[in-house]
Amino acid sequence: MNNATLEKICSELGTALAGKRLGRIFPLSRFETAVDFRLHDSLFLFISIEPSRPRIYLVKRRLKDLERRSVNPSPFLLYARKRLSGAIVRSVTKFPSERVLRISLSAETETGEINDFSLIAQLTGRSSNIFLVDAKDLILESMRPNTGPGQVSGERYLPPPARTREESANDDDLLAASESGSLSEALDHYYLEQEANRQFLSRVAAARAKLNAEITKRKTLLRKLNEDLEHHGDAEKWKRTGDLLLANAATATRDGDKIFVTDFFDERQPEIAVEADENLSITEAAEKCFKRYTKARNAASEIAKRKETVQKELERWEHERERLERAAEERDEQYFAEPEEKQKPAVQRGTKFYLI
Repeated sequence: MNNATLEKICSELGTALAGKRLGRIFPLSRFETAVDFRLHDSLFLFISIEPSRPRIYLVKRRLKDLERRSVNPSPFLLYARKRLSGAIVRSVTKFPSERVLRISLSAETETGEINDFSLIAQLTGRSSNIFLVDAKDLILESMRPNTGPGQVSGERYLPPPARTREESANDDDLLAASESGSLSEALDHYYLEQEANRQFLSRVAAARAKLNAEITKRKTLLRKLNEDLEHHGDAEKWKRTGDLLLANAATATRDGDKIFVTDFFDERQPEIAVEADENLSITEAAEKCFKRYTKARNAASEIAKRKETVQKELERWEHERERLERAAEERDEQYFAEPEEKQKPAVQRGTKFYLI
């Protein structure tokens, strides 16, 4: 909110709140507060000191919605409730050239003494804060701990130095939109739309991350299955090697861990070397090849089944990601209104790697 917007909202709040008695205070989040000044039409004063979007205006809300959203009050709000119980608003003013509003209040003590206080809404980006000050502008408490001159409890309040502030957004469009109505209403509509958009994008990001994780999981599984298949080797090659060792049992020669045999499967019948443990006989080496053949053949069959299952799961998750991206592009809220199970592709549970 820029200075021009705050000038106009200050005038609007001054008209609405002057003479009104402070009622309940609703802590909506760490940075957001709604205050009941017993206005008509279920209007409440809304103050946000969220660093990226500090703002103040009147909002129309149902009491039960505020009660449902309320969180545990901060020490500041507990203190303000105590000191401002039943306080009456005297005026709402703006600090000249500053994005700071003052709500002046008078509160009567149990002994009938009248004490003056001010709630100061400092809407200056990262230094945004709400202060409760006394009649001399001494800071009694603040919603957030701030540093710097005039920002600490016990000191006389001063707006933050210019170097600690951030430029506010240009609100000309909002001002123009409010020419025929309430600026508070225009601001509330604008920020509610922003919040709805933020929540939608947040849901999209969360769903996208989840889908990407599922897709990555399947791609990783396919890679590991291929590695397992490679590890087992070519089943037919193991059988062929075993057959050659048996066929050359009487004529093969050895040199350490190599057995030299004639390759009868090649029409040229070249001599080839077969690696085998030098402590194994040729027959034992052949038997080992046949065992590797059986294991590789069975593994190939099982891995092929697993790869088919995982590939189908991958395709389903990728299809779901396409659905999500279409929903994001078209801003389809209905996608997220679907039951969660409907957004999950039907996949076979218990997918595991085939390990030897």
